Amino acid sequence: VGNFAGLGEIGATSGNPWSYSVKTDLRCITGPATFDIPHKGSVEYGLSVLCAVGGDFYGTVTFTKNKPDGSADPLGDYFWYTLEVKANTPSPERSISVSAQVRNAVAMDIVVGNPMSDDVTFAVELVGEGLIGYRSICVAAGQSITYEAVYSPLVATGAEGAVGSISFVNQDIGLFWYRVDLLATPADPIDVPVVLCPVGTSGTVLLAVENPTDKPVTFHVNLDNPDFFFLDPSEDSANGARGGG
Repeated sequence: VGNFAGLGEIGATSGNPWSYSVKTDLRCITGPATFDIPHKGSVEYGLSVLCAVGGDFYGTVTFTKNKPDGSADPLGDYFWYTLEVKANTPSPERSISVSAQVRNAVAMDIVVGNPMSDDVTFAVELVGEGLIGYRSICVAAGQSITYEAVYSPLVATGAEGAVGSISFVNQDIGLFWYRVDLLATPADPIDVPVVLCPVGTSGTVLLAVENPTDKPVTFHVNLDNPDFFFLDPSEDSANGARGGG
């Protein structure tokens, strides 16, 4: 709220009120487009703030003196203020709990509606290791669709789990989001074929190692029985790891 006391006195020798036009470059700010200051009077101008999404927003509000007939004057005297708006993120729509074994996938469905009379595109923000889904969706006017997110973890979270989120953002409708409680359990062990060999000799077995990511990775191998097993570094790492015993 701005208090413009005394502005009506400056140069208002005719006794007529002064008229001002108001403009702001922040979409979340609204207020009367014009207002009058009576001769030797003051006016309190109110700004309403309604943010569709959370965050910090910066802009200006400008007050320009109109022509004597009240019409806009592009060359009129003006003054302006800087604005800073801090909007908190709304509470989640609900919490979703999902659990999956490492290197397995579990899907979850979220219904997204569009109450507008036009088609709406939402940007989708996925936060959390292992959460996968489309980064944008389009919902037809007055319709609803089901958004499918997939939880496919590569690393176990431990018993305490982890917290993620799925947010849908549109500048006209706003932001709504879901808290996702993530639990990734260790993968089941893989049984290696039995290695048979006479005493005093060695046998080998190839172990397939998969990289499900789109980037090269380095694996560290731990052997809990190095007296009888060892890694053969001569085997091409691109084909697998070799052990002998």
